Amino acid sequence: QAAASSTTGTGSRAPPTRARIAAHWEVYRQLWHSYITHVLPYVSAHRQTVRQAIELPDSCAYWQWRQGGLCRDGSPQFPLQEFIEQQGLKSATCHGCCFGLRAAYGQEAGKLMRKVWRIASDVPELQRYLHTDVSGTSADNPRLSRRRCCFHGPESYRIRPGALLSDDGTHCRVQGRNTKPTEGYTPSMVVTIHAAFREFACRHHPLPAVSPVLVAAPCLRVQTRDTDDTA
Repeated sequence: QAAASSTTGTGSRAPPTRARIAAHWEVYRQLWHSYITHVLPYVSAHRQTVRQAIELPDSCAYWQWRQGGLCRDGSPQFPLQEFIEQQGLKSATCHGCCFGLRAAYGQEAGKLMRKVWRIASDVPELQRYLHTDVSGTSADNPRLSRRRCCFHGPESYRIRPGALLSDDGTHCRVQGRNTKPTEGYTPSMVVTIHAAFREFACRHHPLPAVSPVLVAAPCLRVQTRDTDDTA
């Protein structure tokens, strides 16, 4: 995540930090090269049963990587924007607070956390099930109405510089000891993702069940009914 905290650069960071971030960029490029070389041909040959999903924090700078783009150190970016367009992937914005993501440590313990994921996928059900807005309503996603944990309004996401909580006292930012746990999904998110894939499988492939290919940084994971290998 540190490697993608800004669009292309390391800013005024210390040399050891810049070197570590540049190493993360290189690993990310290598992972995508491995995926394009070894996994994508399988995906392309089994379009009816194999699907893709890319999940990263919504603010992650990797979403901005494009053909011809350069990182601050002059190294090339993987053309992620072009890949998403070529593969026909559609994006959903998933607010963790709507799925019960709460801080576990410090003064903010128990508060909903302002963590947003973006999922680009060719599974329409994932977009419909996971997309959540910040308008205070769920009119665009009625399937969440019975289990959505937060119907926040804009004031819930306004956390002033130096403040611990949002203006309405309901949300906190991701920081300190509460950062690491946000790498995982809440139980509500897991249930929702499984429900989305189940509907997709039943709708399009009653038998056999769909074999999804999930792509997530910093690792690329391939999942089928019989294997679970990390590229």
